[in-house]
Amino acid sequence: VYRNCSGGQMNMIPATGPGVKRGVITIPPPKEVCTMTYIDVGNHAIASIKNSGIERTLVMMVMPNCVDFGKYVSWGEINGQYSWYKSEHASFPLFQVRQIGHNLGMRQSNGENGLANADGTCYMGSLVPWNDEGAKMCFNAAKMWYFRWFSKFHATNRPEQRGLSRNLIGIAEAKNRGHLVSNEKIVIRVQTLHSTPTSLFVMYNYKKGPNSGVVEDGNKIIVTEQGGISWASTRKAALGTGQEYRQTDWAGNGSTLVIKNCGLQKGSWGITKQLAAAHVIIYVEGKTYKSCTSNESDETDDGQNDGECVDFPGFHDFYGEDYSCTWYGQADHLCKNYGAGPPNQDGITANQACCACGGGNQS
Repeated sequence: VYRNCSGGQMNMIPATGPGVKRGVITIPPPKEVCTMTYIDVGNHAIASIKNSGIERTLVMMVMPNCVDFGKYVSWGEINGQYSWYKSEHASFPLFQVRQIGHNLGMRQSNGENGLANADGTCYMGSLVPWNDEGAKMCFNAAKMWYFRWFSKFHATNRPEQRGLSRNLIGIAEAKNRGHLVSNEKIVIRVQTLHSTPTSLFVMYNYKKGPNSGVVEDGNKIIVTEQGGISWASTRKAALGTGQEYRQTDWAGNGSTLVIKNCGLQKGSWGITKQLAAAHVIIYVEGKTYKSCTSNESDETDDGQNDGECVDFPGFHDFYGEDYSCTWYGQADHLCKNYGAGPPNQDGITANQACCACGGGNQS
């Protein structure tokens, strides 16, 4: 899943070292294993390989079914390297992908109305089949934004200032025919002019290639809400052709945000090549109107938000001036571990302010 959804940018390579076969080492459990919690059994396993010389980044621990997992069947350490699985479910892609996602800093993907784990467009939900096959699908717009595998196909729009008319393409088109891309995007982040805890993320859920088995709402435009990288996401809408999502009191000023699916464009491979895409418009009623008939090639202002990312000027986090965006940019784990807050005196976190953490402004 990670290899396919990242376009080959993220690959899982089996660990090597003494006693390791194809990335797996077997450790005899304690005699009292069936009276222990998954944490205790995991600590036993970690201690057993502490000085083993095994080269590893992520550690997936599969345990007897009798181990106490509480009400769950697997766990993953947020922004860490460890995950734990009951043996009866350890081969299910759903749990492997979810728990590794937690290791990478991602949290759950909720459905509409905040229904827990009910986003069927994302592997960080729980609607993927509970079996050894899983589903051939990827992640929602917010997760894809923060993974940043296709960041050159990202854009930020602040619709109070300028509406947007744009074609959205799926992962398969970017992966296989990226050379044809001109102004098309994979993910658009929609933000207010003033900092707020969350953003909207918009993506075309193209049902082809690595996403050809997506559980829900294939070939629709999906609107997802999320804060920083390690926040849970909530699906807000799945838009078929002609449908729109409306959010009242956008930016707290009584305005209404509109996101509309203007229609799908079929891909072609002939003499006149054309990317499969969905046309989206985003605007605030009464301020920055866009129509489905807008000719985006004539609207040079549409591209304003597609430039280089710029950190919020003068930002530092809750802990003081030493912890600026420059500090966060030193290593990936800094954003994962500390980017979500606590907010500084202006109510802003590094995940909102710093390009390294997936925030910042587009120049």
